[in-house]
Amino acid sequence: MWIRKTEFELIESRNKKEKNSRKMGLMGFIFVLTFFILIDKYYGEAKGRFVPHGAPLTWTDIYYKLPYYIALSLIIGILLYLSLRKIKKTTLICPNCGRKKNFDNIFECSCGGTYKNIEEMKWVDK
Repeated sequence: MWIRKTEFELIESRNKKEKNSRKMGLMGFIFVLTFFILIDKYYGEAKGRFVPHGAPLTWTDIYYKLPYYIALSLIIGILLYLSLRKIKKTTLICPNCGRKKNFDNIFECSCGGTYKNIEEMKWVDK
């Protein structure tokens, strides 16, 4: 049977979603930073349209480009964090009959119940 979550459970699920968003943003930052460093170290810097890569960079060159790598990775990590934080489930559920549907601005169920956002509901056994 579907029932509405308590206020404590709603806050707890929001905090969990926020924590997961932060974790994915940090992992995105680390992945992008590592990716750019390894590409420049082993593949080389792009030299134009007709020469897609040049000579691989030395560790000294990579050290001097580190602020660029960090800035780019930070921007991508922040964008990933913000986009994951804003994602909401669009599934609605009727607590009376248990029917699920996607969000469509119609909240009346054919059984007479009202559709609720599934993030605000939880399943409990009778």
